[in-house]
Amino acid sequence: MGYALLAGLGFAETKVETNIEGGNAEIVSVDDSTITFRPQLRDTKGWWFYWRFDVFGAQGKTIALQCADRNCFDAEGIAVSFDAGKTWKYTGRKGVDFKKGRLSLSIPEGAERVGLSFAIPYTSEHLDALLKKYSDRPEFKVRPLAKTKKGRQNIYITLEPVGRDATRKIAFTARHHACEMTANYVIDGIVSRYFSDTPQGKWARENLAVFIVPFVDYDGVLDGDQGKNRKPHDHNRDYVEALHPSVRAIKQMLPEWGGDKLRYALDIHCPYISKRNPKDINDRLFFTAPQSEKANRNLEKFMASLSNELAKSPDRPQLNPDDIVKYGTMWNKLKEPVNFKFWAERLPSVEFAASLEIPYTNISGKWKATPENAKHIGEKIIDATADFLK
Repeated sequence: MGYALLAGLGFAETKVETNIEGGNAEIVSVDDSTITFRPQLRDTKGWWFYWRFDVFGAQGKTIALQCADRNCFDAEGIAVSFDAGKTWKYTGRKGVDFKKGRLSLSIPEGAERVGLSFAIPYTSEHLDALLKKYSDRPEFKVRPLAKTKKGRQNIYITLEPVGRDATRKIAFTARHHACEMTANYVIDGIVSRYFSDTPQGKWARENLAVFIVPFVDYDGVLDGDQGKNRKPHDHNRDYVEALHPSVRAIKQMLPEWGGDKLRYALDIHCPYISKRNPKDINDRLFFTAPQSEKANRNLEKFMASLSNELAKSPDRPQLNPDDIVKYGTMWNKLKEPVNFKFWAERLPSVEFAASLEIPYTNISGKWKATPENAKHIGEKIIDATADFLK
């Protein structure tokens, strides 16, 4: 079952379990009260930082987590669940030595199964809850996307007006890289706002159709893969060769569904591990731009609307409209349309296609990237869409 036993003083019956949905860790050693581990890279080229495992039998004890090679803890420490995954919270920076990649954690009495993760997970259970919540709404449809390489049925969601044709359409994707779980909470917020009683929600249900692929790399999400930099290439470098079934399906279905009404396509990601520096782009909410100047101007207009909407809730995460990685700068230099945004940008009616990057655990050093804050960003995306498309 993937157990590792913690031997040593007071630790004889404590177990580490990696064989869980989203599980990922190579347990290097268990010594006294310390679990030493490293992220499993599997088919990822180079290093990446995602990990996730459960601990059993450590209730009432203080344990240490030690990253084997380099720090694999994010700005808010780690995500922890003391109730077998029902609820999660961040430990915060207290007790974390980022230079040594070491963290101390006290386990309360009664916590027989403790979930530990790089960031708060979003699993198939969370997606099932979303599907169930809106299953009785006629606007909400769940449709088959493709069978994965491992034979699992992937799905996509459509939100469409009832009794009338949509005048405008938009598309969202998430988990092109399997480990980027915070992105899915943004998706949840998008769906929630669509069905809200706000003026923007009512406008959306009357005018707007939405195409959503929650888990592009469905196998990777369930299996706990990094998903980033897969060999020979990951899902978000597959829009020319289309080796992955979900990508092939998106390339066929989205143009057919969108027709001449698809206005924008947004691919939601999480960036690199935090440097705990608000001046670093990876520690802020930001966009990566499309290639064409026209699409870039439209993205900037949308970002201004989103920034204005977020500013209405100053206690929530904010977007600086200048936080955009322009084409030709930093890593945003691909020439061929191998990623989703460059491929979608070329669809006939699309005004812009881009990537939205939400940090895993902390935004700008001010706001925790909790599910609630990520959902709020998704809600404001719908509000900004109403302003942008009206």
